[in-house]
Amino acid sequence: AIYLKVSVSDFLTLFSARTNDRFFWQIRPAMILFLGGVAALTVSSLLAIFWPESTPDGITTEGLKSDMGLFVFVWLFCLFFWLIQDAMKVLAYKWLYAVNFNNITKSGVVELPE
Repeated sequence: AIYLKVSVSDFLTLFSARTNDRFFWQIRPAMILFLGGVAALTVSSLLAIFWPESTPDGITTEGLKSDMGLFVFVWLFCLFFWLIQDAMKVLAYKWLYAVNFNNITKSGVVELPE
């Protein structure tokens, strides 16, 4: 479940981070990013479900095929917090521009002091 959570949340973060001060749905991703995301999330999901029972580093692991409810929960958890993350990102940008944090209104990026 942890592998699936990290894989899903990290890739969803990429879709959010690429849009800067806009919500993720306001700018369509490039087709290569979209297809790469679909492929990566599909492979991650299949690995999380069908991983055979094994003991890497002496820790017993197994896929989620015996607990598909947990699989669905992890996906819903990641999607829910991704939406919150994206909203907080947009609010943070609004604040940065409102207070002109490190001269962001001049160039659109935060200028670090020397």
